[in-house]
Amino acid sequence: MIQVQSLSKTYKSGKAGLHPFDHQIPQGTALALTGGNGAGKSTLIKLLATIIKPSSGTITPGGRSFSYMPDDLEFPLQLTAIEALGMLGVLKKVDGKRSLQLLKEVGLYDARHQKIGTFSKGMKQRLSFAQAMLSDDDILILDEPTNGLDPYWIKWLKTYLKKERQEGKTIIFSTHDLSLVEDLADEMLFFYEGKVLIRGRVGELRGNGERLEDVIVKRLEELNG
Repeated sequence: MIQVQSLSKTYKSGKAGLHPFDHQIPQGTALALTGGNGAGKSTLIKLLATIIKPSSGTITPGGRSFSYMPDDLEFPLQLTAIEALGMLGVLKKVDGKRSLQLLKEVGLYDARHQKIGTFSKGMKQRLSFAQAMLSDDDILILDEPTNGLDPYWIKWLKTYLKKERQEGKTIIFSTHDLSLVEDLADEMLFFYEGKVLIRGRVGELRGNGERLEDVIVKRLEELNG
């Protein structure tokens, strides 16, 4: 279980990116972080991935390793897909066959010798997901994983992540795509101005058959009068 205790982040500008909060993420579950731009979800993702340091509080990952997919990973554009994955594979001490396998899975095998600078947004996003899956880590931390993906690859990603969760992986992802939350997540945190405004298991939040969109809008209307 991942334990978050009194975690907060205040930036040098004085803006509170994340107000103090506590949460527990059980092993083998999927947690969705939603909210508008600047609401705090990406701040939490970066704190969990140790990209930035908290202003207060602690994160206890239970001694487990994690993989990280940033929102917009900037690969060296002069490298080919196989060169980029191969380089990262060496750093992660992963066999080269794993890189080829992942390129096949994300539909980039035929473009493996193509320079990344020629890739579309969707191709770069799939390559970013492939690099996150290079090592067999217990926790997957994904920042907006469906950005730039077409419906085919969004469906593929959902299926892939469901399988990973069934195999005991813990998945933490931020997204604006509420269909991804409904299809994949066990629990959702909705952030608003750096605070958790809505928290709960997805099935319970939709207890009356409502869509998450309606649940969120209703709560925001209550907040804003």
